[in-house]
Amino acid sequence: MKFVFSFAFFLIFFSSTCWGGNVICPKNAYPVDFTSDFSGERRVFCQINYLGNLVNHGPEQIYARDGSLKENNYYEYGKKIARPVAEVKREVGQDFSKIARDTFAQIVALFANIHPERKNAAEEFKVWNCDTSKKSREKWAQLFLQKKPYHLNLQFNENCDAQGVVEVKLNEFFDFNVKTRNLNNVVSLKIPLLIKIEEMKLVIEGQKGLLYLEGDKEGIEFSGNYSLQLNPLKKNFIGKDLGGKVFVHRKGNKEINMEHDIWIGG
Repeated sequence: MKFVFSFAFFLIFFSSTCWGGNVICPKNAYPVDFTSDFSGERRVFCQINYLGNLVNHGPEQIYARDGSLKENNYYEYGKKIARPVAEVKREVGQDFSKIARDTFAQIVALFANIHPERKNAAEEFKVWNCDTSKKSREKWAQLFLQKKPYHLNLQFNENCDAQGVVEVKLNEFFDFNVKTRNLNNVVSLKIPLLIKIEEMKLVIEGQKGLLYLEGDKEGIEFSGNYSLQLNPLKKNFIGKDLGGKVFVHRKGNKEINMEHDIWIGG
């Protein structure tokens, strides 16, 4: 068994304000998500009751059958207008925010040895078989029972898309610095992580860390937390999924300030 007591890098089901294909509506408007059975085209837009009629009000996204974005529009009380500058900036921040969210979720998956059940933008990223040590169960037991650090050596291979050496500790922050591949163009990340047990719960915290995209020197700053109920009768000791949050602070000097509720859903 690999990664007995482990991390649950939050893979994810997300709130309706954060995953691709959802919109954030203006006050008093509500989102509508419609897919045509005939054409397969999907429209996600906002509606409001205006002068007794339901009209478009806010962003509208139109997707082709294959999921590609065809149109990105904006309406004001039924009239299509140029997209507000604030809306464009928010969407750019939202894209970076989703990358940070996916990355944090995969970190938890690595330490919890949990195979993501929900497909997402990072579905090709493989981490749940990274710990190939024959004594991994023994080392995890020593970590949790004796607080003996676990020396984790990650190497790129067909079942592992992370590379780096990590000294895993209990009840104190340790540095998680690795190179990655097949993860939304993320090539490296570094974040202080904390693993602790509280009242039969595995709690995972990440202080402000940075992830870097290919060819981009400005890091995306993010942090997060996650909790799982421990169950000694389960194969990997993980019981009820209690969920967590990811906070995305900035990219370089540009503030993003978004947060996501996440859970593995296992």
